[in-house]
Amino acid sequence: MSAPRIAVDGLWRCLCPSFDSIVLSRARLPVSRASYRPCVPRRTLRPSGLKLPIAASRRQNSTIAKSVNVSNDGDFANEVLGAGEPSSEAPPPENWGALSVVELHDILRTVRDESGSYQKTIHLVQYLIKNRGERPNVRHFDALIRANADAERGSAEEVKGLLKEMDKQGIIGDSGLYHSVLMTLAVHPNHLLRAEILTEMKARWISLTPLGYHHLIISHLRDREYELALSVFYSLHHRHIPVEPWLYDILVYVFSEAGELPTALSILQSRAEDPDRNPLYPDPQDVSPGVWPYFLDTCAAAYDYAGVLYVWRKRVEIDYLRPSDGTLANVLNTAALAGDPALATSALKMLADRKGELPTSSYEAMLEAYATAKDVTNAFRVLCIMGKASGESASKTPSSATTRPLFKLLREEGPEGIQDAWKALKPLQDEGKEIPIAAVNVILEAATSSGELGLAMRLYKQLVSSQPAPASKTEQPGSPIAEVTASSNIRYKTSRKALHVHPDTTTINVLLQGCTKIRSSASPKRMAMYLASEMARQGIRPDELTYDRLILVCLHEGQQDYEDAFRYLEEMAAMGWQGRVRNGTWHALARRCASERDGRVGTVLEMMDGLGLETGKLRGVVRELWEAGPGERPSPAQDEVEGGEDDGMGLDVDVGDGVEGSTGEAENEPQAPQDEQPVWGNLRRKHGSS
Repeated sequence: MSAPRIAVDGLWRCLCPSFDSIVLSRARLPVSRASYRPCVPRRTLRPSGLKLPIAASRRQNSTIAKSVNVSNDGDFANEVLGAGEPSSEAPPPENWGALSVVELHDILRTVRDESGSYQKTIHLVQYLIKNRGERPNVRHFDALIRANADAERGSAEEVKGLLKEMDKQGIIGDSGLYHSVLMTLAVHPNHLLRAEILTEMKARWISLTPLGYHHLIISHLRDREYELALSVFYSLHHRHIPVEPWLYDILVYVFSEAGELPTALSILQSRAEDPDRNPLYPDPQDVSPGVWPYFLDTCAAAYDYAGVLYVWRKRVEIDYLRPSDGTLANVLNTAALAGDPALATSALKMLADRKGELPTSSYEAMLEAYATAKDVTNAFRVLCIMGKASGESASKTPSSATTRPLFKLLREEGPEGIQDAWKALKPLQDEGKEIPIAAVNVILEAATSSGELGLAMRLYKQLVSSQPAPASKTEQPGSPIAEVTASSNIRYKTSRKALHVHPDTTTINVLLQGCTKIRSSASPKRMAMYLASEMARQGIRPDELTYDRLILVCLHEGQQDYEDAFRYLEEMAAMGWQGRVRNGTWHALARRCASERDGRVGTVLEMMDGLGLETGKLRGVVRELWEAGPGERPSPAQDEVEGGEDDGMGLDVDVGDGVEGSTGEAENEPQAPQDEQPVWGNLRRKHGSS
């Protein structure tokens, strides 16, 4: 009797979209009972008679290579095919013969899930087919496929061959077999085979189990398909499917290693907040012990503040985790960049408890944390503590490099913030703290860099107000320097807010930097001379940067006479500092000589060539300036400045970061008065003083 016909209507095609393709493929198959198969789409059938080798190991040095012949011929007592060398595995246990087939299948279900049972599973399947005369069925193939989940001996190619053999034998896989394939592909990824399996499961209306979803996610991760893995992972949450703890751990490890720290953090947080969390792991403390330190170390090394803060609060603060010294240093730097003084203080305390004496970098990170949080007072307090802790160690003494975070903050705050920072130093001194000169220098530097040179000079006068300024032996009565010094002494006697800090070379260099940036037609040389007299009065030793900036002052566009620039250059050469003249200063000197048609420009270029400096483009500029000749100069009357206490301090200045290449062509002015020369001479003769 013929089989009943199926009414193929629109509803049927809606429920089974692949029905038409199935019917067409079935029409091409020979009509016989042996080849009869249900209407299920399968892969393209291969010629029969294939004998599938199941390699015990795919390495060249393998000593075991067994294969099971599961071809659907008449004889099902399959022979064991040797592969060059006899098996080194123990033969099947003798008690297998005393067990029934049902009991052997129970053993097979147990063995296939055991770790390292690859060879034992193959022996048992061979025994069932050869010795017990069983026909190959889906249970045998399921066990063989699961055996290929072995990380060392299994492979995706073996699984693919087993599936082809199933096609030849007309064996239809069930849900368990498909999930076994997914489990194996989670260990040996093959995205093409995985896509085929998922397509067949969808066509047969086979749903993935929770464990199947887990294996699918692992497969995507192994193929670096992170977006697909996350999509499946989030779908588990939306469907309220419990996620195993080991999958959480793997996701955190993988995304942390890939640098996707925000994603790893969200996964770690979702584990703690997941309402469908596995009841065996109800508490985030049950995360694998290695996950927390690994994630903290990774986030701290990448300065990821959110990840560091989460682990710190969840584990470190409650003393469940003790980070290493390297991790603590990275946590401290992360807190500094994020402006979290509380986190920085906590990490610093741990380091102090272990090491006792902290390195300079730890103090600098703490200072940056306060500066980023715009807490100027505590930032200066850290600077004071750092200065006290340095003791006799010059390497730990606060310097301009230490105060860069404060410089950035004060420059952003403007004049009001600079004055507030200056006012914050006196209370710290009243608390008994010793104010380091680096704290004063950074305030003056911020003022000059903000275009507030007048403010910087007023603050400097307040700094030295507690130090009486004796009249210099080189100062002649009625000279401009004597007037400046006498006017300053009035304030020295009246100020009551003096800081007990002695200026150093950096203090003068910072103020000289402001002098080189004045954009007024008035020459800054008079102000620079005042600073030179201060160096002589305070016993401050000039360095190469002092001479460099004095040269730039002499080359200022408001200064007509630039002869002193060559005098200072000669002194630098005599001290062996010629190679320390900055490139921008050389350019400024050459350009000024060219604009004045001064023949010494050739000497300057030769000196630059001798130092190995690039002069190609500069020679072209020099040639153009020489041809143009001198331009209009400001009248001498414009350079005259009254000799009061604020001489030159209220000038409109435009200060930038550094001076290289930023000084324009300087102009000429009358020769400086003779009474100025002893002051400059004293400065030059004091290069050996301390």
